[in-house]
Amino acid sequence: MIVKLCNSSDLPKDGALRAFRGGAYDICVARCDGKTYAFANECPHQAAPLSAGELDGCIVTCPYHGWRFSVATGEPEKEGDPALIRYEIGELENEVFIQLPG
Repeated sequence: MIVKLCNSSDLPKDGALRAFRGGAYDICVARCDGKTYAFANECPHQAAPLSAGELDGCIVTCPYHGWRFSVATGEPEKEGDPALIRYEIGELENEVFIQLPG
């Protein structure tokens, strides 16, 4: 299911994170290296809001316990840890859309 997430002007600046609501989903959007990434706004460790974390390059750090993930791939820094749930995101005519399950 494809849903409108926001207008392009609402996206975070490069190097920043921002939380959005996409349907029934809490979404975190990150911008790094001029690209936009969307993923669940919930650390797979203990459900901390990743939008409250820090973005260093394309690595987001969980604000609760310091778990780190690539926003580009969703992969965790530590092998064996769970990955982020990622969503496809794109812009069309100044609107931002994401692909959600279902």
